[in-house]
Formats: sequence, C-alpha cells, structure tokens
Amino acid sequence: MKLTICDQLLDYLRCFLDHFKIPFTLIIALTQTKPISGNPDVNIEGQLALIRQAVAASAGLVVFPELSITGYEPRQASKLAYPQDHEVFNAFQQAADESGTTIITSTPLSKKPGITISLLIFQPQKPMQVYSKQYLHADEEPYFISERTNYLLDLPDQIGLAICYELSLDEHFHTYADQSLDIYLASTAKEASGVRKAQERMSDLARKNQLITLMVNSIGPCDGVVCAGRSAAWDRRGNLIGELPADREGILLVDTLKATTETR
Repeated sequence: MKLTICDQLLDYLRCFLDHFKIPFTLIIALTQTKPISGNPDVNIEGQLALIRQAVAASAGLVVFPELSITGYEPRQASKLAYPQDHEVFNAFQQAADESGTTIITSTPLSKKPGITISLLIFQPQKPMQVYSKQYLHADEEPYFISERTNYLLDLPDQIGLAICYELSLDEHFHTYADQSLDIYLASTAKEASGVRKAQERMSDLARKNQLITLMVNSIGPCDGVVCAGRSAAWDRRGNLIGELPADREGILLVDTLKATTETR
C-alpha cells in the first residue's frame, strides 16, 4: 500500500526522535466494552463509535478486549469465526486511515488448520496485521489452535502484545526479551478472580522490568461467567495509575510519556 506524504513525514519524525532519544508522547485508549455474544454487527458498530470518541481525545492507539467483536464464546467459535480477508474488517481499516490512529480489536479467525484467537492490528495506510494467541488455556484447546508468532508494535514505543492467559506466563513475556519493550499490553476477557491475579502480575512485570503495563478487559456475560472489567494501567514502578470500573463500559486514556490517565 502506497504511503501518503503524512505517513512519510511521520516515519521521518519517528526516526529523528529515536536517533536523538527524544521522548515521544503516545495516548493509548484502553476501551472496555460489553460485547453481545454472537452479535458481531452490533459489537462492531459500538466499537466504531468508541473509536471516534478515543480519536477525539487524541488517542494514537485504540485497543479492545479479547474476542470483543463476537463475544468470548469458545463453544460458538466455529460459527462465529471470520476468514482473515473478510470485508467486515474494512470499517476498521477505514477508521484507521481517516483518523491516523492505530486500532487493535479481536475476533476468532478461521484458518486452514483451525480457529485462532486473534488480535487484528489496523494502522493508517498499511495492510491489516494479525497477532494470534500463542499459549491457550486448557479450556480453550478443544476449540482453538495456537500460533507461535510474536508481534511487536512500533509506534515508536515498542509494544509487546499478549492475549489474556498469556500475560500469566513467563515464557510468553520472555519471547520479547530481546525487543527492548517500552509497553506490555494485554487484551483479556477475565472474570473477577482472574482480574485480581492479572493485576498483581501486571504490576509485578512493570516493576521488575521498568516498563508500562496495560490490560484492557471486557464486562458482561462470557462463556458462562461474567467478565469483571477493571481495565488498568501501571507505571514503570508498578504503581496502578488508572483503572476503569468493574461494571461499566468506558475508555481509559493512558499518556505513556507522563504516565498519567484519564477516563471517558
């Protein structure tokens, strides 16, 4: 895909900032949603509305929870999964192109070997990229396959991506060991006890590795339980710097340079 003049200028700016080690401000919108299980059209419409809100708040990256396009319903995955080139994703690419904002959402993808739990990465004027879950929870193994491929997002903060269960595994975090991470970002679908454990883990990773950690979770019914929200951010000392409620949709805006947050 041909780069526009604005894209080229942005690439030059990133190179300049990186060369002279000048800090770069990135606003990340952790977008906590209540997916309606099995109703992707409604979920997508809601996500596009939240993207517009986040863009109006100067977000450079907008992120949604695990399987938030379809709802987290493993038993329905074979019916809900999309091929990677499905036209339903065009609206996200258009939103990224028009706003200049990177967007990450999540859906099951249908591939030849099976179905993956995937993050779809839409960057302005670039082809859609995919990061699929490498480490499945035992409960997911009957319905999904894993893929052993990392994805490092450069905005120019170096952002390592994780999907739910992966954040609990040292072996997943260590796959980014040679990448000089600035941010570790997890897209999740967790109930209350899982949220508590994940928050302890993300704080610990931030403190031990001097990086920002972020978790975006959903709310509402998922696979027979209730997802418990509390999407959150931690600074490089492991301090919690912002958190959304357990029972409401919303946007947590994270300023990665100032290590501050605000809610919408």
